[in-house]
Amino acid sequence: MQKPAVADDSSNWTGLRLVYGGWKPSAAPQSAHVQPDAYVLAGRVLRKGHATPLPVFGDDYWNLTPASHRTNYPHDYFIDFTEIENPHHRLLAKEFTYSRLVRRERQGRRLPSIVSVYTDHGRLRLLLSFLEQRSLRLADLTEQDQIDFLNLLGARNQPATVFIRRHRLALLKRIYEHGHWLTHDRLSVFPWDGLSPSAAVGEPKPEENRTPRIPKEVMEPYLRGALFYVLTAAPDILAVTHECRRLDEVDANPPRDEAIAVLARWLEARQLAGRGLPMLPMRIARAKGRPTPDEGGTLNTAVCLGLAGLHNRVGRRSYIAAMLNDATARLGLEPGGLDTPITIDPETGQPWRARFDRISAFQERRLLIVACYVVTAFLSGMRDSEVQAMEPGCYFTEDLADGTIRHKVESTVYKGRASTGQRATWVVVEEVSKALDILQRINPSATLLFTLPDRRQNILGKHINDLLNEFRDHLNLTRPHDPVPSPGDAPWRFTTSQFRRTLAWFISEQPFGFVAGKRQFKHVRATTFQGYAGTSESGFRAEVEAEEAAARLADMEDHYDDMIAGVIPSRGGHQRLFADLAAIREELGDFPGYAPVDERRKRAMLANVAHNYYEGPLNACYYEEANALCRHDDETAPVLVRCTPGRCANSCITSAHAPAWRRIEADTMVMLELKGLSAPQRAILHNELREAQAVLTKIEGEGDADQ
Repeated sequence: MQKPAVADDSSNWTGLRLVYGGWKPSAAPQSAHVQPDAYVLAGRVLRKGHATPLPVFGDDYWNLTPASHRTNYPHDYFIDFTEIENPHHRLLAKEFTYSRLVRRERQGRRLPSIVSVYTDHGRLRLLLSFLEQRSLRLADLTEQDQIDFLNLLGARNQPATVFIRRHRLALLKRIYEHGHWLTHDRLSVFPWDGLSPSAAVGEPKPEENRTPRIPKEVMEPYLRGALFYVLTAAPDILAVTHECRRLDEVDANPPRDEAIAVLARWLEARQLAGRGLPMLPMRIARAKGRPTPDEGGTLNTAVCLGLAGLHNRVGRRSYIAAMLNDATARLGLEPGGLDTPITIDPETGQPWRARFDRISAFQERRLLIVACYVVTAFLSGMRDSEVQAMEPGCYFTEDLADGTIRHKVESTVYKGRASTGQRATWVVVEEVSKALDILQRINPSATLLFTLPDRRQNILGKHINDLLNEFRDHLNLTRPHDPVPSPGDAPWRFTTSQFRRTLAWFISEQPFGFVAGKRQFKHVRATTFQGYAGTSESGFRAEVEAEEAAARLADMEDHYDDMIAGVIPSRGGHQRLFADLAAIREELGDFPGYAPVDERRKRAMLANVAHNYYEGPLNACYYEEANALCRHDDETAPVLVRCTPGRCANSCITSAHAPAWRRIEADTMVMLELKGLSAPQRAILHNELREAQAVLTKIEGEGDADQ
């Protein structure tokens, strides 16, 4: 398609003059490329049921929200072009934003997201302000001007970071690429000779994912706290939620005698149960301007009447108020006051909290939603956008031929997809399904599962990171027996992206991708992460494999250091591995007195060896097809369930594996003490015991040889 020529409108600029810092045009500029009635969201998929008029190019206020589909960034995407005083700059901003909305920058590229277009508009306004200050046009920008723009101070006069400079340069490149669609001004030189923004600003290319991994000592108690809420506290919170809804539905406003009788029966039952009347906490009472007769608070009249089955209006009657005041003097006030009983915490032997009041019921419901988010995000490997896109009914089960029940969820993948996303399926553990069921019961009418019980914040959205850290603080306050430690001077700052990275790391760190939940998290049962690679659409399997490759390389570097230190390898795969490592050392010339080795080359060579190295609970496997006892037919990788570590020539057993072999020895000896074992069973157990003892003898012998 032939691109239109750029109008040479420099003469119009001579009619502009600066008056009190603002541009005063001789005539309102018009676009040579876009008609005023052109829809700016043309060609984009819109939200279902949007009721707002769609903006056209001639409007000064553009509402882009109908074309935004991400549920984890609830936002009204309004652009107000009247905030740009210079009419030529205003038209430039409109043309650039319109072009970004409707035109692909390159063949085969998707249209940019609404978030990206909206963010670019903010950066463009900064550039236009920069041009105003220097009385420049885009066409006049020199290389030094562009450098000065990249280095403008950021918020609170902070120096521009590499991240900020990269995005500012990316904006300049986009302005150049869309220059054919700008009427009055455009960049005349391609910024930085076509270098990528990262390369141009000197941003180093990361060797691996830079998202922080949550330390195990931090993640384990945090996850235990979230699981406690989902598995233990949730029934109480759901029950008190139902109780509060019942109180809201009470509408009884009977005549005097009936009201007195109803309240008297409730007060008598309260006295027989040895309970006081519900208290309105002092902080709430003072906020309402009510007197507080003691340090705890004051009578919560509304809850008293609701529990008795009477509407709040009944409390305005003087005789009802007198009955409640008399009962308060006799029975006292009870913190909380609602009827929902509190479950005993199995870890402490005490109720996990005091009785609920309406405020604490709301707060605990909010915390339970956050706990469900933690359990779902961490134990599924889903991204934040994928978690928050889940809808009621997204969970289902699949019965396998062997009788196993597989738990699955459906959601939407947005990363690397069109703006509307792509539906995908994840295999999850049962605890995730329980969390999703809880969410649906908390708010059965919600269109999205992760919905806060607050009309002002109907979904978690961009506030989720703050909520995750509020949950951390709450766990430290209410679970002092299992606190979330601070790895440094400050508490760990949780973010949503850390869960996926940390899960991939946890899986790769455990032998053969297996995490013993009972050992790691004091969880209900051992949990395999077989299904956590989830769906190819989500790409989580690739992240796990990347973490496993990094872990194998780290193991290989340790073996290389051991080889240099003179550790004597055991038989089989261990000897073969050390021989290959010695060959690498020889090729690198990694000897005292030689020139320093190229560390990047060394890591690349070790990574090549690590490709065939698999760490397990009882041994490591340095795989070679010809030696593999587990191999059948055309299999090209170790079949871990058929591994015979004590006999296979690929097996590498070191002192690090000794604890696991000692557990096998001890467990086998216990099994042999059982009565009623058949002769074949005893023979099998004796063989396993002999194998374990032989391996331990060899490990101990090698340990003596190293001393």
